[in-house]
Amino acid sequence: MNGKVLILLATHNRAHFIGATLDSIISQTYPNWECLVIDDNSVDNTMDVVSQYVRKDSRIFYHKKEKKYGARLPGTRNQGLDMAPDFDPEFLQFFDDDDIMHPKKLELQIESLNHNQETCFSLCSMKNFVSNSEILGNERNVSSYRSNLTLGEAYLTSEVKLVAQVPVFRYSYVRNFRFDESLFFAEDWELFSKEFLRTNPKYNIVDNVLVYRRKHKNSMTENDDSDYERRKASAIVKIKVFDYLKEHNIHSRITLFYFSRKFLLYQYDSHLLDQIQELFKNLNTWDYWRFKTARKFHWFFRKLVLRILNF
Repeated sequence: MNGKVLILLATHNRAHFIGATLDSIISQTYPNWECLVIDDNSVDNTMDVVSQYVRKDSRIFYHKKEKKYGARLPGTRNQGLDMAPDFDPEFLQFFDDDDIMHPKKLELQIESLNHNQETCFSLCSMKNFVSNSEILGNERNVSSYRSNLTLGEAYLTSEVKLVAQVPVFRYSYVRNFRFDESLFFAEDWELFSKEFLRTNPKYNIVDNVLVYRRKHKNSMTENDDSDYERRKASAIVKIKVFDYLKEHNIHSRITLFYFSRKFLLYQYDSHLLDQIQELFKNLNTWDYWRFKTARKFHWFFRKLVLRILNF
């Protein structure tokens, strides 16, 4: 089976990088793909660079982002998802304008999907790089996590780390996906956490490094604690996921313990902790008392610390 792959490539002011990304796509050993480049209204010469590739390869298409879609990456990807039915794909691949695909990325991951028609997507390993000399092309990395966790739980708690460029999805699984356009950071973590926990999908893993993520000072995945907007967004996205799981009644012991730590230790929120306590009460009596006891200890030592710091 050689179903078509639609690659949704979001770009914004990356004329200096996107050529290398498109070269890696053109070099794919799996030939049945089309690449839809959505440009978030770049002000550099991104359009000129991509236009050269459009003329060179009829499988590449270029569109400017429409005004009805929100700024930044979520809106750009959502336009691509809305345009996807026109391409009639069987598989879908998200990709970014500064990263590199291994030449066999599509071939190996689609081959793994074809071995099991019940799987919703295929995962692979990824590697960060700064210079091209770090791209070796033949690296393997066996991915695993605790067997008592679902994929959604492992992803939420960072035992499985993946970004949107990693999976090759069956289009039937992602056709209704939409990214939250109010977010500009961790929008893929927000969406994938909700969907993986809601659907508990079947998937497989190719133990090869097939995605190379370029690290540079303007990379969206660079951690910068001085970026207060990003830190604020990180706090908001966790609340959004917590509320979604509560609304759909799909919290588990693992998700509740995860959010307990987040809202007790890292971003204290007594209102959300009250909700977690009530959810524990309905889920497991032992865990309820463990959590309630932890809150009492936390309250005591928090008061003590505040007293010490009250100069």
